[in-house]
Amino acid sequence: VELIKSYEGPPLRLLVDQGTGDDFMQEQLKPKALQDACDSKGLALTLRMQEGYDHSYYFISTFIEDHLRYHASQLSGVLTWCPDSLPAPSVYSGAVDEQFAST
Repeated sequence: VELIKSYEGPPLRLLVDQGTGDDFMQEQLKPKALQDACDSKGLALTLRMQEGYDHSYYFISTFIEDHLRYHASQLSGVLTWCPDSLPAPSVYSGAVDEQFAST
């Protein structure tokens, strides 16, 4: 949150998955504070609250593919993953990597 508050760079899109059963959510992770910081800076945050998940390997293994595709999109400029709805107009041209088009 503190990094977001002091961020002065180009527009960013962030993807965060948070388990609703995570014991660290309220005291340490504070997804509401992250959302508020992103909103105040005008940064696009996709915050997905995952019902019943905690902070375990199973949580990470369930959603890691989305994050790998998301980061591949950010690094390559080729859209290989997108949330169901974008919080702001897309920066992508609409090109789809053929490797992921069939999945």
